[in-house]
Amino acid sequence: MEIGWRLKEAKDLLTCGKWSKWLEELVSCSQSSPKKPMCIFDALSRTGVSAYSRT
Repeated sequence: MEIGWRLKEAKDLLTCGKWSKWLEELVSCSQSSPKKPMCIFDALSRTGVSAYSRT
């Protein structure tokens, strides 16, 4: 869950069109790799579940 939050935060900080380049150069992954953890984070955020909840 935290990785989804951190990836989303990084994407939000980058200007338009920089996300793919950042992923390839600094994280060494394709654009599709981080989608799942980011989607999970978004879905849980909408339900009010905390990223640090252990329940």
